[in-house]
Amino acid sequence: MLGCDPYALTDQESTAINDVSNKLPETIIEEFYSTVTIEDVSNHAKALNSFAGEVWNNSKVIMKQMQELRGKIQNIDPKLKLWDQGYKFAQELRHKLSIGDVTVRSSDQYADIFKLDKNDWKQACNGGYTNLNFLEAAMAVNSSGSPHFYTNSTKQHEASKTFALGRAIFEFLNSSSEEPIAIVSESYSEKQKRNRAFAAEFLAPKSLIQQKLKSEYITDSTIQSISDEFGVSNMVIKHQIENHGLAHIL
Repeated sequence: MLGCDPYALTDQESTAINDVSNKLPETIIEEFYSTVTIEDVSNHAKALNSFAGEVWNNSKVIMKQMQELRGKIQNIDPKLKLWDQGYKFAQELRHKLSIGDVTVRSSDQYADIFKLDKNDWKQACNGGYTNLNFLEAAMAVNSSGSPHFYTNSTKQHEASKTFALGRAIFEFLNSSSEEPIAIVSESYSEKQKRNRAFAAEFLAPKSLIQQKLKSEYITDSTIQSISDEFGVSNMVIKHQIENHGLAHIL
């Protein structure tokens, strides 16, 4: 946590940590501390609070279709491995949305998948929070219970933005009304492992990848071709193939 020895903290550092713990929602404290350093803890906490406050006050954006799905995917066995929980959630959600073999190749396409008003979606994903660039993504809800999403503005590739946004969408759908904010980071906590697995399976489903495979042995060029088709990175397809045991990579 915070990358420091708790017994070596200065009084000022201890005060900063206690102050943050009192100001941020309890539901994100552990994830927050696994993401930041002691030097940045105060500034990053202020940035998150600012983001949450601005979103809360923007009650004009209402995405009823997405709100109605929040907390509705409940039949996920908690005994499953973390990544299997994420996979199962994605499979159940795709089934609930009745999207068949439709895939999401850009962040804008989420509006189509969830049947959202495109203007509301654009506003809900309106970035500009550059002081949140220590995160991959973040989610906060407004006073109407509708989510807003931030994705790291340094991400240049659409595939990276779409994947990070998928992770944040999972955090909203898998949360309760008592969780007003969630963060998506580079850490390997249980929560982050679960949302990575969800995004991978939602964007590049095992069943659809399987249809593309012509042999039990595949090369990097095949992986590249499949990743281009799904609009995700090579690494996502590689992990999907390996984790689902779909083929042997040469």
